[in-house]
Amino acid sequence: MSYPLLRISPSSTAPKQGFALIIALSLMAFVLLLLLSITTLVQVETRSAQISVARMEAQQNAMLGLKQALGELQMAAGPDQRVTATAAIFDTNPSTATIEGVENPRWVAAMPTVDPSRTNAPLEDFAENNRSYALGFTTANRLAGTQQPSSSQLRWLASMPDGRLTDPARPLNDTVETIAGNADEVVTIHTYRETAVETGIATDDTVEVGKVPVLDTNGSRQGSFAWWVEDEGVKATFNLQDRDSDFTDTQSDLGLDLDLYPLLQARQANFGHASTDSDGPSKTFSDVINDGSLGRLFSSAETSFLDDNDGWKTWLENRSADITFNSFIGKSCVQ
Repeated sequence: MSYPLLRISPSSTAPKQGFALIIALSLMAFVLLLLLSITTLVQVETRSAQISVARMEAQQNAMLGLKQALGELQMAAGPDQRVTATAAIFDTNPSTATIEGVENPRWVAAMPTVDPSRTNAPLEDFAENNRSYALGFTTANRLAGTQQPSSSQLRWLASMPDGRLTDPARPLNDTVETIAGNADEVVTIHTYRETAVETGIATDDTVEVGKVPVLDTNGSRQGSFAWWVEDEGVKATFNLQDRDSDFTDTQSDLGLDLDLYPLLQARQANFGHASTDSDGPSKTFSDVINDGSLGRLFSSAETSFLDDNDGWKTWLENRSADITFNSFIGKSCVQ
């Protein structure tokens, strides 16, 4: 007896073609994506580490500049019988509101007030002798324009590359770029808003100083810093409150002889003229005094307490070169 053979369709036994290739390509794509992700992560972390190192170096340079500024301030102005003044005192034409003949009027100088070798000089010569000792010239010669500061006792409180500021008269006659010798070694460390008395127009007045390089052990430059000391004592204090209710503004009301005025303690400045300026606030200074707002102000940003749509804020910021909220003798700016 014969039996028929069972036929099996070829399609049911043929292997599935291409499945392994798909798996291999998928794995390769995953590995490639993983490598790209790791590479990107490493680049981001490396860049972040570089930024952190650069920020740390900048902070350390700034701290070094701050300490040098404080050290120079203590050394130059710390001892008794020392005074500070801005370069504006060397104005060649004091009769005008504009500072003339001074290239860097915002720089601050420290100088002694007494010549130790001339303490027994006659009283009528005492002031002039000490002025000559501190500055290197007499008042008459300076006003006549025939003499510049030459005393080694005069010390400028601003940074400059080593060996660049040996002549005390240079900040009066030369720009910072000229003193530093290179424009790349100059930095703008502070900007004032100053309003001209004649025109009432507010403009930016910058303070420039020289950079001090920071060198590594091999003498290679790794950065730089700059510093400058600002004298707040030459500005009018806005938020000073007058505790004497009987104090008045006019000489006739005060009832004192004019010669006695230098003996009076500095009192509250009168900013009543602010309302008459073109950018003046709507709220008068008398109203500010009467409502007790002055005691709450520690900077121009807090003048919102005055409630006059920030009119005082704008007015004060436009005169930051001449008005302060601080009672500090000076401050250092580091960049």
